[in-house]
Amino acid sequence: MSVTVLYIIGIFYLSIENALPPGLFLLGLIIILVAFIISIFVAVLKALLIKVVETKNENDFTI
Repeated sequence: MSVTVLYIIGIFYLSIENALPPGLFLLGLIIILVAFIISIFVAVLKALLIKVVETKNENDFTI
């Protein structure tokens, strides 16, 4: 998420300074989108892993 926030701040700053070419803007948007998708995917995997570990621990105590 930090990469996404940094790119948003950078694009905002460059647009205020009128120094943002369209190609750089498009590249920045692609990087923001990819970083956001990866962060959501990692959060889902983390939640699933926590659930699996809890289930495993529960099953270890069952005879």
